[in-house]
Amino acid sequence: METNPVQVFGSVLRTLREQAGLSQRDLAARVYCSASLISAVELGTKPAKLDLVQRLDETLNASGVLLKVWPITTTGGYPSWFAYVAELEKEACKIHEWELRSVPGLLQTPEYARALMRAVRPRDSEKIEADVTRRMDRQEIFSRDAPPMAWFVLDESILHRPLGGSYMMRNQLLKLEKMTEQTNVVVQVMPFNATEHPGAEGPLRILEFPDSQPVWYTEGWYSGRMAETKDEAVNMKKRIWIKSSYSGGSGGNCVEVSDQGSHVLVRDTKDRTSPVLRFTPDAWHMFAIQVKRSR
Repeated sequence: METNPVQVFGSVLRTLREQAGLSQRDLAARVYCSASLISAVELGTKPAKLDLVQRLDETLNASGVLLKVWPITTTGGYPSWFAYVAELEKEACKIHEWELRSVPGLLQTPEYARALMRAVRPRDSEKIEADVTRRMDRQEIFSRDAPPMAWFVLDESILHRPLGGSYMMRNQLLKLEKMTEQTNVVVQVMPFNATEHPGAEGPLRILEFPDSQPVWYTEGWYSGRMAETKDEAVNMKKRIWIKSSYSGGSGGNCVEVSDQGSHVLVRDTKDRTSPVLRFTPDAWHMFAIQVKRSR
């Protein structure tokens, strides 16, 4: 008997598909995905995202059965409001994150993560160790053969708050520096003198995927909200302009970048009314890698 939640869901999907008399290829064509994805979901090697589950349930006339079973696949020891996001991180090809409270989890050292959790849950030491391990496991996405492109923007206050003490914070800062040595990772700092910016509303994470629409996620105390609708995700991306790490340090050649998904927009930081340049994602990605390697 299967005990892995993702495998349980896969078994239910396979049963419903076979009852409908459909092959994996037939089902894939009807729900607009690849047969290999259907196979991976049925084998339990890849969790299905909600939009796919909705299409599967409707196509197989499952009367909501798949939608009722699906939530069990999204916990994995994480809080209910974050579990699905942790799974989506594994599938994302691009990650954009803005954080004004602490170093993002994907960039934390174990010691920093532990100190942060203890500050909020001082009497929960046993569970904290398991949570630290899970947070470090999430960072494995940067070690895989095709890691995601990741762009982090941190509020400057994060770097001045020595969480866990000065020695622990020093190691955390060294980790940030080490992460930026990867050609696929950019870490930027929003300075104190940047008084007006969209990030004032709170933390934000946008995840993009090679075969489905982007999602965005924000969280607060013991809660989180994720939007998967195309309009919300696209609208959120259009708000974001980030100063490029490849701008000149003297201030003479400063540009801002806005990743719109199908294209990348670039404009002059000093004159936001000036003409906007438009690049394909591949062209901008190759430019960024070459500039980073030449440093």
